[in-house]
Amino acid sequence: MTKGRFVSAADVARQAGVSRSAVSRTFTPGACVSDLVRSRVEAAARDLGYHVNRMARSLHLPLLVNVGELLAHANDGDAMMVDASSGEVVLEPSAEDLARYHARLAQIGRERAQLARLRRQPTRTRDGVDIRLYANAESREDVADAHAQGADGVGLYRTEFLFLQRRELPTEEEQFLAYRDLVLGMAGRVATIRTLDLGADKADHTGLALRSEPNPALGLRGVRLSLAHPALFLTQLRAILRASAYGPVRILVPMVSGREEMLQVCELLEDARSGLAAEGLQVGPVAELGAMIEVPAAALGLGDIVDLVDFVSVGTNDLVQYLLATDRNHESLAELYTPRHPAVLRLLAEVFAFGRRNGIPVAVCGEMAGEAANVPLLLALGLRDFSLHPSTLLEVRKAIREADLGSLRRRSGTLLRCHDRAAIERWLERC
Repeated sequence: MTKGRFVSAADVARQAGVSRSAVSRTFTPGACVSDLVRSRVEAAARDLGYHVNRMARSLHLPLLVNVGELLAHANDGDAMMVDASSGEVVLEPSAEDLARYHARLAQIGRERAQLARLRRQPTRTRDGVDIRLYANAESREDVADAHAQGADGVGLYRTEFLFLQRRELPTEEEQFLAYRDLVLGMAGRVATIRTLDLGADKADHTGLALRSEPNPALGLRGVRLSLAHPALFLTQLRAILRASAYGPVRILVPMVSGREEMLQVCELLEDARSGLAAEGLQVGPVAELGAMIEVPAAALGLGDIVDLVDFVSVGTNDLVQYLLATDRNHESLAELYTPRHPAVLRLLAEVFAFGRRNGIPVAVCGEMAGEAANVPLLLALGLRDFSLHPSTLLEVRKAIREADLGSLRRRSGTLLRCHDRAAIERWLERC
C-alpha cells in the first residue's frame, strides 16, 4: 500500500517564486496577473504536472489531480483508491482501506438520500422560525439548480460572465436577455442582480479592468470601476430595469465604501429609468437597491447609507480579508484567514442588529453562509437570510432545521465574549 500527495498550487508557487494568490489568478479566466508572473507560473506548472480542472471548480466537485510522485510507483493494472474530498490516493489498497472506502461510500449515499428529501421542506428551525435561503448563481444551470432545490430566490447573480473571455463589451440587448432569462427562471421568486464586479482577481479582455494594479484587491474594482465608466454602468442598469418587467428584481452594488458612491448610483439609476420611460420601454414597478457590505467602512457606516438602500448583503469573503488584513489566497496566512475570528463575529452582529433596528433586510452571501457548520454561529448572531451556492443549499437547510434558534440567541452573549478562535470552536462544539 502506498499513499500519495497531490501537487498543490503552493508547490507551483514555491517553484515559480510567486505567491499562492498569483497562481490562483494565473488559472482564473480573465484574472489580473502580469505577463512575467503568468509565464513563470505556467512554466512551473508544466514542470510539476499541475493542471486546473475548471469544470470541476464550477460544479463545486472535489477533484484530485497531479499525483505525479505516486504515479511514478504505479504500473498498469495496479489498484488505486481515490478520495478527492480528503485529498488521499492509495495505491494497492489493503482490505482495511477498501472496507473504509465502502463504508464511506455507503455513508455518502445515505446522506445524499436524506438531503434529497429536504428539497420541498420548509427552511424552519426546530422552534418554528422560518429562515430564507437564497442561491448564488452565475449560469443558467445554477438558476435551474436553485429552483430545483427550493431556494427562496437568487440572492446574488454574478454578471461578470458576460464580460469575461471576450474582447468587446456586451450590448444592452445581450445583457437584457441574460437578466430576463434569470428572472423568468426564478418563476416569481426574487432575482438579485449584482452589478459588474470586475477588478481584483477578475479582469476582462476589453481593457476595462486594469491588469497591472500594484494592489488590485484595493484598487479600481466593483462600483468604483462602474462609476469610472458611467456610460457602461448606465447600459447595465437599463438592461436590469428592463428585465424587472418580467418579475421581481433587486439590484446589488458591490464594493461600496460610502454614501458618495451610493448617491451616484441612485442618480444613474434614475437616469436609466427616465430614459427607458421616454423610449416607451417597459420596466417593473419596483427594483429594490442594495449595497454589498465587504469594506469595513461600509459595515461601520451603515447609518450613512440607510436612507439610500432597501437591503444589504454581506460579502464575508472580502470583509474577512479586509478586516483581518489577510490575503485570502495566501497559503502561508491560511490560519489567519477565518470568519471565526472574534472581531468578525462582533462586526457581523452589529450589522445584523442595525438591519433589525432599521427594517433593512440583511443577507450573508459569502462562503461563510454556505458552510453548514457555521449555521449556529450565524443564527446566534441574528442572521435570517442566507445566500449560497445551490450545491450546499440542502446541507444548510438541514442544519437550520436541526437548530433551536431561541437557545442559540440566548447563548449569543457568550459567543460575543469569546476572545479567540479556540473559544469560538468550543462554543460550536456545545451546540
